[in-house]
Amino acid sequence: MEYDLDLILKDKKALEAPPAKFNAEKADGAFLLRLPKTLLAMLRSILRRMNRMRPQALERFEKPDLAPISGLREVPARPRPQGFAHIGGHRRAA
Repeated sequence: MEYDLDLILKDKKALEAPPAKFNAEKADGAFLLRLPKTLLAMLRSILRRMNRMRPQALERFEKPDLAPISGLREVPARPRPQGFAHIGGHRRAA
């Protein structure tokens, strides 16, 4: 894996993301032999993180993060205009 150098020169924040370009010329013959082990290690890491987070999952799901916004579900005081009659003549498309 390698970074796109042109992108990095344009945007320095591109280095914060993981490399997205695969260079097959730099991959050696053992790359395909190491790939399953690497994928299993990644999967194991994800599963460990999920198992650690499992006890709090229901609590996090049911706990509201934001205070309720008053008036969010209220009906607007005036009806919304129907059609394009509310748009002036200079805005109408021909």
